Parts: sequence; structure tokens; C-alpha cells
Amino acid sequence: MMQKNIRVLIPVLLILAGLALLMIYLYQPVTIIVNGERNTIRTPALTVADILIAAGYPLYTGDQVTPADSAWLLGSRPIHLKNSSSVILWLEGERIPLTTIERFPANVLQEYGIHIFPGDTLLVDGKNSPADEPFSAARVHTLQFTKPALNQTISTPATIGATLAREGHPLMGLDRSIPAEGTLYTGGEIQTQRVTDSIVLESSVLPFEYQSIQNPEVELDQQVITQAGEYGLAIHLTRIRIVDGLEESRQLVNNTTIRKPVDQILSYGTKAVVKQATVDGISLEYWRAVPMYATTYAPGESGGGGFTASGKPVVQGVAAVIRSWYAYMQGQQVYVPGYGYATIEDIGGGIPGKPWIDLGYDDAHYQSWSGWVTVYFLTPVPPNIMYILN
Repeated sequence: MMQKNIRVLIPVLLILAGLALLMIYLYQPVTIIVNGERNTIRTPALTVADILIAAGYPLYTGDQVTPADSAWLLGSRPIHLKNSSSVILWLEGERIPLTTIERFPANVLQEYGIHIFPGDTLLVDGKNSPADEPFSAARVHTLQFTKPALNQTISTPATIGATLAREGHPLMGLDRSIPAEGTLYTGGEIQTQRVTDSIVLESSVLPFEYQSIQNPEVELDQQVITQAGEYGLAIHLTRIRIVDGLEESRQLVNNTTIRKPVDQILSYGTKAVVKQATVDGISLEYWRAVPMYATTYAPGESGGGGFTASGKPVVQGVAAVIRSWYAYMQGQQVYVPGYGYATIEDIGGGIPGKPWIDLGYDDAHYQSWSGWVTVYFLTPVPPNIMYILN
């Protein structure tokens, strides 16, 4: 019989222990922070709204609560509550109803862009009150704000800056006034200029230079880039001043080279290599072959009375080049396909942009023709060579 009673008693005890544990869990302390003040309560309520009601903080429209009022609170997370207030704001005779969670009158006014200056009047619930003194615990407040009249007599002279600030139009940052901010206000119109500065970052590419150097290992009339050119980079900081929406000035405040340009170095060959070729059925030994544009002339067209610059008569077998070439090539023997052998003995005007040679004829055998040809400079190699033909 006793054994049977023990079997019945054990489940009952377990149920009672579970209920006890559940009650202990449900009555865990909950932290509530109301308008910055911390409180702790114990309650079996589980939702945020029920916990607040149990603590004596019913929710009103406009209140802010975290977590949400419908949330279940199953842990030690605190509840944050900011009570709202209904405020009737009287602003220059206009009634403005609003709901706010701000605790200070000054913060409510700042939401409307209103700053309080000496001489302004502020009434909270019908009484003079500092703007930085919090509202009372009541849920409804009246807030009246007025500025002094423009023609109100002030006991001490005010500057232009102080007058603008009192009227709710303070000069900010770089703003300017006409008359100047520090001038005593004696009446009349005041002009204000809204001034802002901005810094603009710009970049620019720095071009590289070209250098040419001789290379005795490279064949004549050949060019090799021994160093590739690289553009540089610079940054510029410019201050731009805007006055009432229009640009007044800009000033370069910093100019920094981030990367210097690298010169391009071009090596031109100076090595004369003797070669052989058969042209017009003739075996030639030459050290330079240059594509040139050929024209022809006769003694009457020479401009030198029928003689070349070297004093020889203009006949077939003499040729002219431009003056800069003539200084190096005078007396040089060449072979021109379709014309034959010639010696450079004369100076001509040339054709801009083209390597040019003028081939002589006497008047009796003159042939007028022109075109591109390959001019072969025949051996021996002269001691004075024009390395770059330009």
C-alpha cells in the first residue's frame, strides 16, 4: 500500500517543482529605461506592452518603445521607452499642434529651424522658462515663442552680426554682410551673402620628352627605341568660392607631381654597311639606299646661269639636293634607276615633307619627269656622314 502511494506522490511532486521553476522564470527581473531613467520590476507578463502596463507606464500614441510593444520578452533584454508629449506651439500667432518625444523646449523649436537669441520670449505652459530646462512630467504642454519687434529699442548698440542673429538670420561660416558684420547697426537695409568654399581635385597628364642618341651598333637609317616614354601625372587642388550660388573666384592651392614623366630615348644607327645590288642590269656597291622623290631640271631652270652650286655646268649626271643635305653630300656619287649615275653638285629648294633629289639634263636632251625612286649612295663611304635625314 505504501509503495502505491509513493508512486502517486512522485508525479505530483514533479508537477509542483515544474510550476515553481516556471514561476521563478516568469518573475525574473526586467529592466525598463524610461526617458533615460532605469527601473527594474518583476512581473509574469511576457509582452513588452503588458510589462510596461504592469510597471505603470501605459503606452500613448507617439511613444517610442524598443523592442516593439507586441514583442515577447523572454530574456534579460532591457525595454527602452521614450514618452511623447502633445505640444501646442504658438509661433507668431499661428497655432501648431504637434507630438514630440523631445524633452526640452529648445529641441522642439530647433525641429522648426528656430534658434533662441537674447531678447526672444519663450513661455512654457504660460510661464517664462529657460529653453534648456526639460518639460514637466505632464503629457500636454503649451509653447509660445516670439521675437522682439524690428523697431524695438535695445538698451545697448548691436552690431550687424548680432542684429542678424537676433532676427533669425545669423551669418554662418564664411557668410558676409553689407555693411560688414562688425559694424554697429544704425538702421536701414542689411544685405547678406551666403559664402561657401569647396576644394576640387583634378588631375593632368604630363607629356614626356624625346631624346635621340647615336648607336654605332645599329645600321645606318635604322632606329631603335631603347627607352619607352611614359606620361607623368599631376594633381591639382583648387579652392572655388561660391557667393549666393555663383562662382566668385578659384585659386590653385596645391599642385603636386605624383609621377614624373620618363623621356623616350630613340637610338639612331651610325653603322654604314657596304652592300651589293644589281639595278638596271648594273652591279652596284653601295652603303646607303634612300627612297626619294625625283624631279628633273635643265640649265635654263637652274637659277645659276646654267651652272651648279659647285660651279659645274648643268648636264646629265649632276644632281641637286636641299641645302642642309648638300653640306654633307656635295661630291657624293649616286645611282638613280631609270636615270643612271649622278654626282651631287647643286642646291635646290626641295619639296616640303619629302626627301627630294633634282636630276640634271642639258637643254638638248632634257626630259621632264618625276616620281619616287630609290637612290643608291655608292662606295666609298665618305668620312662625313649625315646620320639623320630630315
